Amino acid sequence: MRPLIAQIAADDPRFGERVADELRQLLMSPLPEGVPAHVVSLLRHELRDHLGAPDRDEVLRLLGARSPHAQELGGILLANLAKTVSAELEVEDIVELGSHDILAVRQAAWTMFESDPARILASLAAAARLCDAKWQDSREFAYRYFRHVPAEHFTADVLVAIIDSVKEDVQAFGRELTSRVFRDEDGPVLLLKLSEHPQRSVQLFATNYLDRFASDKVGRLEQLVPYFTSVLSRVNQGRMAKARVLAFLLREGLRSAPAADLVVKLLHRLSATIAIEDRATAIEAMVAIGRAHPEVALPIRFIPTEQRARADAARTAGKGT
Repeated sequence: MRPLIAQIAADDPRFGERVADELRQLLMSPLPEGVPAHVVSLLRHELRDHLGAPDRDEVLRLLGARSPHAQELGGILLANLAKTVSAELEVEDIVELGSHDILAVRQAAWTMFESDPARILASLAAAARLCDAKWQDSREFAYRYFRHVPAEHFTADVLVAIIDSVKEDVQAFGRELTSRVFRDEDGPVLLLKLSEHPQRSVQLFATNYLDRFASDKVGRLEQLVPYFTSVLSRVNQGRMAKARVLAFLLREGLRSAPAADLVVKLLHRLSATIAIEDRATAIEAMVAIGRAHPEVALPIRFIPTEQRARADAARTAGKGT
Protein backbone atom coordinates (compact mmCIF):
# COMPACT_ATOMS: atom_id res chain seq x y z
CA MET A 1 0.00 0.00 0.00
CA ARG A 2 2.86 2.43 0.65
CA PRO A 3 3.69 3.17 -3.00
CA LEU A 4 -0.02 3.62 -3.70
CA ILE A 5 -0.43 6.02 -0.74
CA ALA A 6 2.55 8.02 -1.97
CA GLN A 7 1.14 8.25 -5.49
CA ILE A 8 -2.35 9.33 -4.35
CA ALA A 9 -0.88 11.87 -1.87
CA ALA A 10 1.22 13.35 -4.65
CA ASP A 11 -1.90 13.78 -6.81
CA ASP A 12 -4.12 14.95 -3.96
CA PRO A 13 -2.21 16.79 -1.17
CA ARG A 14 -5.35 17.06 0.97
CA PHE A 15 -5.56 13.26 1.04
CA GLY A 16 -1.93 13.06 2.12
CA GLU A 17 -2.44 15.59 4.90
CA ARG A 18 -5.53 13.77 6.19
CA VAL A 19 -3.79 10.38 6.28
CA ALA A 20 -0.71 11.91 7.95
CA ASP A 21 -2.87 13.63 10.57
CA GLU A 22 -4.73 10.42 11.44
CA LEU A 23 -1.51 8.44 11.65
CA ARG A 24 -0.01 11.05 14.00
CA GLN A 25 -2.99 10.68 16.32
CA LEU A 26 -2.74 6.89 16.21
CA LEU A 27 0.81 6.99 17.60
CA MET A 28 -0.54 8.40 20.88
CA SER A 29 -2.58 5.22 21.48
CA PRO A 30 -1.56 1.56 22.02
CA LEU A 31 -0.86 -0.25 18.75
CA PRO A 32 0.10 -3.85 17.89
CA GLU A 33 3.79 -4.69 17.93
CA GLY A 34 5.62 -3.44 14.89
CA VAL A 35 2.91 -1.01 13.83
CA PRO A 36 4.38 2.15 15.46
CA ALA A 37 7.70 1.69 13.68
CA HIS A 38 5.88 1.13 10.38
CA VAL A 39 3.75 4.25 10.88
CA VAL A 40 6.79 6.42 11.66
CA SER A 41 8.57 5.07 8.59
CA LEU A 42 5.56 5.93 6.42
CA LEU A 43 5.40 9.45 7.86
CA ARG A 44 9.13 9.94 7.52
CA HIS A 45 9.25 8.93 3.87
CA GLU A 46 6.07 8.69 1.76
CA LEU A 47 4.14 11.32 3.72
CA ARG A 48 6.95 13.60 4.81
CA ASP A 49 5.77 16.46 2.58
CA HIS A 50 2.23 16.16 3.97
CA LEU A 51 2.89 16.40 7.70
CA GLY A 52 1.37 19.87 7.76
CA ALA A 53 2.06 22.31 10.58
CA PRO A 54 1.11 20.76 13.91
CA ASP A 55 1.13 23.20 16.79
CA ARG A 56 3.75 23.42 19.50
CA ASP A 57 1.63 21.61 22.07
CA GLU A 58 1.21 18.56 19.84
CA VAL A 59 4.94 18.41 19.19
CA LEU A 60 5.77 18.63 22.89
CA ARG A 61 3.08 16.03 23.65
CA LEU A 62 4.72 13.62 21.21
CA LEU A 63 8.16 14.33 22.70
CA GLY A 64 6.82 13.59 26.17
CA ALA A 65 5.10 10.33 25.17
CA ARG A 66 6.34 7.02 26.53
CA SER A 67 6.52 5.51 23.07
CA PRO A 68 9.93 6.03 21.49
CA HIS A 69 8.22 6.04 18.09
CA ALA A 70 6.00 8.93 19.13
CA GLN A 71 9.09 10.73 20.39
CA GLU A 72 10.81 10.09 17.07
CA LEU A 73 7.89 11.60 15.19
CA GLY A 74 8.01 14.55 17.59
CA GLY A 75 11.63 15.05 16.59
CA ILE A 76 10.74 14.95 12.88
CA LEU A 77 7.99 17.53 13.37
CA LEU A 78 10.26 19.61 15.57
CA ALA A 79 12.84 19.82 12.79
CA ASN A 80 10.14 20.94 10.35
CA LEU A 81 8.96 23.60 12.75
CA ALA A 82 12.39 24.65 14.02
CA LYS A 83 11.99 28.33 13.18
CA THR A 84 8.55 28.72 14.76
CA VAL A 85 8.88 26.37 17.73
CA SER A 86 12.40 27.43 18.72
CA ALA A 87 11.15 30.99 19.30
CA GLU A 88 8.80 29.59 21.96
CA LEU A 89 11.53 27.59 23.70
CA GLU A 90 14.28 28.85 25.95
CA VAL A 91 17.82 28.23 24.76
CA GLU A 92 18.27 25.96 27.80
CA ASP A 93 15.32 23.86 26.56
CA ILE A 94 16.89 23.50 23.12
CA VAL A 95 20.18 22.43 24.72
CA GLU A 96 18.30 19.82 26.74
CA LEU A 97 16.77 18.44 23.54
CA GLY A 98 20.32 17.95 22.32
CA SER A 99 20.73 15.22 24.95
CA HIS A 100 17.49 13.42 24.04
CA ASP A 101 17.73 9.66 23.50
CA ILE A 102 15.94 9.88 20.13
CA LEU A 103 18.24 10.91 17.27
CA ALA A 104 15.49 12.80 15.44
CA VAL A 105 14.97 15.00 18.50
CA ARG A 106 18.68 15.74 18.76
CA GLN A 107 18.77 16.58 15.07
CA ALA A 108 15.87 18.97 15.59
CA ALA A 109 17.88 20.74 18.30
CA TRP A 110 20.78 21.11 15.87
CA THR A 111 18.42 22.58 13.29
CA MET A 112 17.21 25.12 15.85
CA PHE A 113 20.80 26.18 16.53
CA GLU A 114 21.43 26.70 12.83
CA SER A 115 18.12 28.38 12.04
CA ASP A 116 18.36 31.17 14.63
CA PRO A 117 22.06 32.12 15.08
CA ALA A 118 21.28 35.60 16.43
CA ARG A 119 19.31 34.11 19.33
CA ILE A 120 22.05 31.61 20.08
CA LEU A 121 24.67 34.35 20.14
CA ALA A 122 22.51 36.36 22.54
CA SER A 123 22.57 33.46 25.04
CA LEU A 124 25.94 31.97 24.17
CA ALA A 125 26.86 30.86 27.70
CA ALA A 126 23.65 28.82 27.96
CA ALA A 127 24.03 27.51 24.41
CA ALA A 128 27.60 26.42 25.14
CA ARG A 129 26.22 23.72 27.43
CA LEU A 130 25.42 21.73 24.28
CA CYS A 131 29.14 20.91 24.19
CA ASP A 132 28.51 18.82 27.31
CA ALA A 133 25.57 16.91 25.82
CA LYS A 134 24.94 13.30 26.75
CA TRP A 135 25.44 12.02 23.20
CA GLN A 136 28.67 12.21 21.24
CA ASP A 137 26.94 13.28 18.02
CA SER A 138 25.46 16.36 19.73
CA ARG A 139 28.84 17.24 21.21
CA GLU A 140 30.51 16.95 17.81
CA PHE A 141 27.83 19.17 16.28
CA ALA A 142 28.44 21.72 19.05
CA TYR A 143 32.20 21.66 18.43
CA ARG A 144 31.67 22.37 14.73
CA TYR A 145 29.14 25.08 15.50
CA PHE A 146 31.25 26.96 18.06
CA ARG A 147 34.39 26.78 15.95
CA HIS A 148 32.61 29.10 13.50
CA VAL A 149 31.37 31.59 16.10
CA PRO A 150 33.36 34.87 15.82
CA ALA A 151 35.93 35.29 18.57
CA GLU A 152 34.47 38.55 19.89
CA HIS A 153 31.38 36.73 21.17
CA PHE A 154 33.32 34.56 23.61
CA THR A 155 33.50 35.83 27.18
CA ALA A 156 35.09 34.14 30.18
CA ASP A 157 31.67 32.82 31.21
CA VAL A 158 31.18 31.13 27.84
CA LEU A 159 34.63 29.52 27.88
CA VAL A 160 34.20 28.29 31.44
CA ALA A 161 30.76 26.89 30.58
CA ILE A 162 32.54 24.63 28.10
CA ILE A 163 35.63 23.77 30.14
CA ASP A 164 33.53 23.13 33.26
CA SER A 165 32.80 19.52 32.33
CA VAL A 166 33.86 16.13 33.61
CA LYS A 167 34.18 14.81 30.05
CA GLU A 168 37.76 14.90 28.81
CA ASP A 169 36.82 15.59 25.18
CA VAL A 170 34.76 18.62 26.25
CA GLN A 171 37.61 19.96 28.39
CA ALA A 172 40.02 19.47 25.49
CA PHE A 173 37.72 21.41 23.16
CA GLY A 174 37.36 24.16 25.77
CA ARG A 175 41.13 24.50 26.03
CA GLU A 176 41.46 24.58 22.24
CA LEU A 177 38.79 27.27 22.02
CA THR A 178 40.31 29.31 24.84
CA SER A 179 43.71 29.28 23.17
CA ARG A 180 42.13 30.65 19.99
CA VAL A 181 39.66 33.28 21.22
CA PHE A 182 41.03 34.30 24.63
CA ARG A 183 41.12 38.04 25.40
CA ASP A 184 43.39 39.57 28.03
CA GLU A 185 40.55 41.59 29.56
CA ASP A 186 38.80 38.32 30.46
CA GLY A 187 41.95 36.87 32.01
CA PRO A 188 41.29 37.60 35.72
CA VAL A 189 37.74 36.23 35.59
CA LEU A 190 38.82 33.20 33.57
CA LEU A 191 41.65 32.40 35.98
CA LEU A 192 39.40 32.59 39.04
CA LYS A 193 36.73 30.42 37.44
CA LEU A 194 39.24 27.85 36.23
CA SER A 195 40.78 27.72 39.69
CA GLU A 196 37.47 26.50 41.10
CA HIS A 197 37.43 23.39 38.90
CA PRO A 198 38.42 20.11 40.61
CA GLN A 199 39.72 18.29 37.53
CA ARG A 200 43.50 17.90 37.33
CA SER A 201 43.66 18.78 33.63
CA VAL A 202 41.79 22.05 34.22
CA GLN A 203 43.95 22.90 37.25
CA LEU A 204 47.05 22.38 35.12
CA PHE A 205 45.57 24.54 32.35
CA ALA A 206 44.95 27.33 34.89
CA THR A 207 48.68 27.50 35.69
CA ASN A 208 49.21 29.03 32.23
CA TYR A 209 47.51 32.21 33.45
CA LEU A 210 49.10 32.63 36.89
CA ASP A 211 52.02 34.82 35.85
CA ARG A 212 49.89 36.97 33.55
CA PHE A 213 46.95 37.63 35.83
CA ALA A 214 47.96 36.91 39.43
CA SER A 215 51.56 38.08 39.62
CA ASP A 216 52.25 41.04 41.94
CA LYS A 217 48.58 41.11 43.01
CA VAL A 218 48.28 40.11 46.66
CA GLY A 219 44.51 40.36 46.65
CA ARG A 220 44.25 37.91 43.78
CA LEU A 221 46.75 35.61 45.44
CA GLU A 222 44.47 35.47 48.45
CA GLN A 223 41.52 34.59 46.22
CA LEU A 224 43.53 31.73 44.74
CA VAL A 225 44.51 30.16 48.07
CA PRO A 226 41.84 27.40 47.75
CA TYR A 227 43.22 26.59 44.28
CA PHE A 228 46.82 26.41 45.50
CA THR A 229 45.70 24.23 48.41
CA SER A 230 43.80 21.86 46.11
CA VAL A 231 46.72 21.47 43.69
CA LEU A 232 49.39 20.94 46.35
CA SER A 233 47.27 18.58 48.45
CA ARG A 234 46.92 15.94 45.72
CA VAL A 235 48.68 12.72 46.64
CA ASN A 236 50.85 11.31 43.85
CA GLN A 237 48.91 13.32 41.28
CA GLY A 238 49.35 16.49 39.25
CA ARG A 239 53.15 16.62 39.44
CA MET A 240 53.50 19.30 36.74
CA ALA A 241 50.78 21.52 38.22
CA LYS A 242 52.41 21.23 41.67
CA ALA A 243 55.82 22.20 40.30
CA ARG A 244 54.39 25.24 38.51
CA VAL A 245 52.38 26.37 41.55
CA LEU A 246 55.33 26.02 43.94
CA ALA A 247 57.62 27.92 41.55
CA PHE A 248 55.01 30.66 41.18
CA LEU A 249 54.50 30.95 44.95
CA LEU A 250 58.25 31.26 45.48
CA ARG A 251 58.51 34.06 42.92
CA GLU A 252 55.59 35.91 44.49
CA GLY A 253 56.91 35.42 48.01
CA LEU A 254 60.22 36.96 47.02
CA ARG A 255 58.48 39.89 45.34
CA SER A 256 57.00 41.73 48.37
CA ALA A 257 56.54 41.41 52.13
CA PRO A 258 52.70 41.15 52.01
CA ALA A 259 52.93 38.39 49.44
CA ALA A 260 55.70 36.73 51.44
CA ASP A 261 53.53 36.66 54.56
CA LEU A 262 50.64 35.07 52.65
CA VAL A 263 52.82 32.48 50.89
CA VAL A 264 54.67 31.47 54.06
CA LYS A 265 51.43 30.93 55.96
CA LEU A 266 50.03 28.87 53.10
CA LEU A 267 53.13 26.70 52.74
CA HIS A 268 53.35 26.25 56.51
CA ARG A 269 49.82 24.87 56.67
CA LEU A 270 50.43 22.55 53.74
CA SER A 271 53.89 21.34 54.77
CA ALA A 272 52.40 19.11 57.47
CA THR A 273 50.19 17.21 55.02
CA ILE A 274 51.80 17.17 51.57
CA ALA A 275 54.23 14.54 50.27
CA ILE A 276 57.80 14.51 51.58
CA GLU A 277 59.29 15.65 48.26
CA ASP A 278 56.88 18.60 48.05
CA ARG A 279 57.39 19.34 51.75
CA ALA A 280 61.14 19.75 51.19
CA THR A 281 60.47 22.14 48.29
CA ALA A 282 57.98 24.10 50.41
CA ILE A 283 60.49 24.43 53.28
CA GLU A 284 63.21 25.56 50.87
CA ALA A 285 60.82 28.18 49.52
CA MET A 286 59.97 29.43 53.02
CA VAL A 287 63.65 29.72 53.92
CA ALA A 288 64.41 31.65 50.71
CA ILE A 289 61.47 33.98 51.33
CA GLY A 290 62.55 34.50 54.95
CA ARG A 291 66.02 35.56 53.83
CA ALA A 292 64.55 38.00 51.30
CA HIS A 293 62.11 39.44 53.86
CA PRO A 294 63.51 39.12 57.40
CA GLU A 295 60.50 41.04 58.75
CA VAL A 296 58.21 38.13 57.89
CA ALA A 297 58.03 35.59 60.71
CA LEU A 298 59.01 32.07 59.65
CA PRO A 299 57.37 29.08 61.35
CA ILE A 300 60.71 27.30 61.23
CA ARG A 301 63.15 26.68 64.10
CA PHE A 302 66.76 26.20 63.08
CA ILE A 303 68.63 23.65 65.19
CA PRO A 304 72.39 24.25 65.14
CA THR A 305 74.60 21.31 64.24
CA GLU A 306 76.34 19.81 67.26
CA GLN A 307 80.09 20.54 67.25
CA ARG A 308 82.44 18.00 68.82
CA ALA A 309 86.15 18.36 69.56
CA ARG A 310 88.54 16.00 67.79
CA ALA A 311 89.72 14.49 71.06
CA ASP A 312 86.17 13.67 72.09
CA ALA A 313 85.56 12.12 68.73
CA ALA A 314 88.71 10.01 68.97
CA ARG A 315 87.86 8.89 72.55
CA THR A 316 84.43 7.89 71.42
CA ALA A 317 85.91 5.95 68.54
CA GLY A 318 88.32 4.18 70.87
CA LYS A 319 85.59 3.04 73.20
CA GLY A 320 83.77 1.69 70.26
CA THR A 321 86.68 -0.59 69.38
